[in-house]
Amino acid sequence: MPHNPLELAKQTEEIVVRDGKRPYRSISVEPFYRQIASARSVGCNLRCRFCWIDKTRDYPRRTPPDTRWLTPEEVYEELMRVSNNGIMTEFVRITGCEPTIGREYLLSFLEVASVTARVRKRVLLETNGILLGADESYVKALRRYINNLSVRLSFKAGPTHFQQKTGAKAEYYDYQLAALRYLEKHGIPFWIASMTRTAWFTSLDERRKLFLDIADTSNDPRDLFTRGLLEEEEVDLFGITRKRLMKKGLLPEEASQQDYEPLSASITRKVVEKLGITLEVATQESILEARQRVSDHIASLGKDGFIRLIQDSDFKVNPSCTGCHQCGKTVRHLVEDDSEIGKL
Repeated sequence: MPHNPLELAKQTEEIVVRDGKRPYRSISVEPFYRQIASARSVGCNLRCRFCWIDKTRDYPRRTPPDTRWLTPEEVYEELMRVSNNGIMTEFVRITGCEPTIGREYLLSFLEVASVTARVRKRVLLETNGILLGADESYVKALRRYINNLSVRLSFKAGPTHFQQKTGAKAEYYDYQLAALRYLEKHGIPFWIASMTRTAWFTSLDERRKLFLDIADTSNDPRDLFTRGLLEEEEVDLFGITRKRLMKKGLLPEEASQQDYEPLSASITRKVVEKLGITLEVATQESILEARQRVSDHIASLGKDGFIRLIQDSDFKVNPSCTGCHQCGKTVRHLVEDDSEIGKL
């Protein structure tokens, strides 16, 4: 049966936040985002079928004996220690869980990171956004920390498959969109992550509907989709991920790792075709000039025109080049770096 993620968040908080402490499985430097000091806790309000976290996600009471219960101050002190007093990393994060569960704990951690520590660090808050979308005052409370906070708002599925892929009731899909709206309204730095890169897992129709919903909700979707603020994730078939997908009938017999090209490439291709841009000789000057033409055209569209551009764009899977005709090489030269490194 699908669950209510707000109720599950309350139940989970009672288990994983006690006496101002939260349980942590590990604290270490990880190779993501130019290396990031990460504290792995437990407890989530979704049951995503593609999740790679172990059984403590579903059973947070059953943490291993070596789990440590730590205050926000102790977590930050340990993050500083493993990263050589912050020298090794630019950011810190709490991951392996839904960090917005336990509002006061999270806000205390942000306070420590911004004020009391010897080395002020930027905090990467990775969240599914449901609790933020359910309570605008929660987002308002984050404003205090906007100078050293980046939010990674992770959309788990499109509207047609949200319940199937997360285990939560379909109506809570809209709470993620509400979180996007509140983050923009209150000026919180953020970017979008979406589980939309793997073609066998996300249909073209689901992918397009999700992007159109995000574009319709955002004040200016051009920033999100063409200026490095969209991070598309792949399904990684770890052992427990494979088991979860198979149990729910979501893993095809031949799940080849075919990925969609980045949305920015699809949009760029459409504009290149419309403007008739080609690069016979790809010099730095010609690339910059063509890129500016594409950027100017997108800027001239306005929000409604940009939404139509998404609607009309082709979403290609594992293209041998980024175009099936003459504009292919041009698109490769014009699309900005879409890697995770460009997001922070």
